[in-house]
Amino acid sequence: MGAIKDVVDLARDLANSVKDAKTAEAIGKIQSLMLGIQSEQARLTEANSDLLEERRVLEGKIRELQAEVEQLSTPSSPILPGEEICPNCSKPGAPKYMSKQPPFVQRDFGITHRCSICNYSKQAE
Repeated sequence: MGAIKDVVDLARDLANSVKDAKTAEAIGKIQSLMLGIQSEQARLTEANSDLLEERRVLEGKIRELQAEVEQLSTPSSPILPGEEICPNCSKPGAPKYMSKQPPFVQRDFGITHRCSICNYSKQAE
């Protein structure tokens, strides 16, 4: 922006030192155009700053979404044969296994497994 200001100042100095009205008028037009260019450059600089900030915010969101995709893409832990997982407490990739109930609980109440976190009970089939 310094170069534009230098040109504007030079045009002003020339306009003040010229005796010919036609030349002074042409220099005045040049000066006016340069002031317009200077104003447009300031507007573009501000818009560029706004875009850089928006880009920074969007890059942060992209990183968050990539982390979420990575987490969701991680293969879930295998369910061990003969084990039951709690449908309330388990999350993708993090099953919560339920405790197998003693034979008398299975026989008397028909409950084969119970979650120690939420007390969900699986009934015998």
